[in-house]
Amino acid sequence: MLLAGGLGGQLQAQDTHVHGFTDVRFSTGARDSSGFKLGQLALFVTSELAPGFSFLAETVFEYQSDFVVDVERLSVSYQVAPWLRFTAGKHHNPIGYWNAAYHHGTLLQPTIDRPIMFLFEDEGGVLPIHSIGLMASGRDISPLHFGYDVLLSNGLGATPAGDNDANKALTVRVSTQATSALLVGTSGYVDRVSPGVVQPGGGTLGEAVQIGMWGGHAVYNGAHLEARVEGQVMTARSASAGTRRANLGYGYAGFRVGEFVPYARYDALAIDVGNPWLDVPSKHALLGGLRYDAAATVAVKGEYGFVRESGRTKNGLSLQVAVGF
Repeated sequence: MLLAGGLGGQLQAQDTHVHGFTDVRFSTGARDSSGFKLGQLALFVTSELAPGFSFLAETVFEYQSDFVVDVERLSVSYQVAPWLRFTAGKHHNPIGYWNAAYHHGTLLQPTIDRPIMFLFEDEGGVLPIHSIGLMASGRDISPLHFGYDVLLSNGLGATPAGDNDANKALTVRVSTQATSALLVGTSGYVDRVSPGVVQPGGGTLGEAVQIGMWGGHAVYNGAHLEARVEGQVMTARSASAGTRRANLGYGYAGFRVGEFVPYARYDALAIDVGNPWLDVPSKHALLGGLRYDAAATVAVKGEYGFVRESGRTKNGLSLQVAVGF
């Protein structure tokens, strides 16, 4: 609980909470780098600033040749009503379900790593995971519990200091909590990427590319069964390459028996040859694992999986202890 000076010298209560997440891992095999590893240390801060106004920040400490600090989310929100909330700042882009539901605390997600389609940008990801802009959102609209997010943001190639061109990206997501256990939704994204922007895969665009994406998701959380299925179709069009398509998706299923959840996940990235934006190969992956939810603040996960890419198959074992505090 913090005290802040209000107008006229009046003091107001400011309700601030700080939480943290981290994990420690061990991997062996070619699917991932071998040995003991430190995961991200994520500090998560929320604060009720004033009636209707709130603040959120997620800061990550991680190792990339040396320890670095990244501000992954930072936003100020104003709640007009349950059906209308404005949020300005850096967001996890509301593409599909996983990216908006699970952030940098691996304790909260059902598997050790994110699906391949939702890997972070600095981990080889192919989607715009983070975006800076203004979002309007609403929840629990009508008896069908409709929800929506509309994000107008800087486009691909932008930095926290500003956009790299005059183009803006638009993301729209609509969903319904059809039952207490079932959520279904759809989302879309459009952007025009300027020459000179670094592509997924490390290349540099030589000409403008028009990006379009649409997809759907379904999430089920029952007493025992948990499942997530998502797919996105991305089109990339340039003057020289024409239109190329990429189909991205994953399917996850787990079955809870007490504190234990055996699970499996399949990932697929099917990318047309000559794609003017995605300078990465197609890949498919399959993993099976076991999660032990020791407490709300501790999860132990073990996985064995395969990744097929560029005609080669890599397999390996990974173990993780994820905590929150």
